[in-house]
This record gives sequence, C-alpha cells and structure tokens, in this order.
Amino acid sequence: MSILGLIVLSFQVITGPILGADMLTDHYKTNVEDQNFIEWVDYESSFQIHFNYYYELLVEKHRPDLLEDWQQMVREREAINKKLKDFDNEKQEELYEQISEDWYHKHELLQEHFLAAVKDREKEKIKKNIPHILTLKKSWNSEMREAIKEF
Repeated sequence: MSILGLIVLSFQVITGPILGADMLTDHYKTNVEDQNFIEWVDYESSFQIHFNYYYELLVEKHRPDLLEDWQQMVREREAINKKLKDFDNEKQEELYEQISEDWYHKHELLQEHFLAAVKDREKEKIKKNIPHILTLKKSWNSEMREAIKEF
C-alpha cells in the first residue's frame, strides 16, 4: 500500500469515519488488488519506453546524423507492434517465427558487441555499432511487415 494510503487509513482509525472515507478505502483496496495485474500489463510497454529512449539518447549523442532515421524506424516498429496486438498469442508466435534465423544470429552478435562497447564506454565502437543496429532493426521491421502481409 502506498504511503498516502497508510496516512489516510491511519487518519481514519484515529479520527473515525470521514465523509467519503469508505469510498477512498475501497478505491485503495481495488488498486492494491489490481496492482499486480496492472504492473504486469504495463511492464512491457513501460520497459520498452525506457529502452527506446536510452537508444535514442545514444543515437543523438554518438550519431546525430541518424536520429531522424532512428525515430522513423521506431515509429514503424510501434505501428507493427500495434498490428501484432490484433492477433492472438498463438498467431503472434507464428509471426515471430517468420523472422529469419539469420536475423536472430546477427542480432545476438551485434548486441554482444554493442553491450561491450557501452560497458567499456568506448565511444568509437558505440558510434560504429549504431548504424548496424539501425539496419538490423529496419530489417526486422521489413521481415515482420512481410510476415503480417502473408498471414
């Protein structure tokens, strides 16, 4: 329960019921019960927001010439993800399976190189990896758009 909830409940215990207190308490009970579900639903989208912003900051700092392309790629990805949500889980899995093994292999290798560059704060390596990441993300967008069209 939040600190505000504890304060309200403590105030109610000390002073007795106040106008609307039952409604406020019920609101907090509902929020506490639903909180786990809401956090689970929002986790992926909120994580992705942070992740996208992190990448955008890196692009802006190290390769500002690619920022517009990066933002366009992200908009395309968001549109694709919106389309994917129209499918049930089984169909989504089938669509993800349409992404080539080669893409996943390249993604894994590139992420390893990029992680090492970021971890060591090697600006030149970060700068060199960003265009490759952009190209790879664009290729995912392209492959997924094709998979959705074929489906």
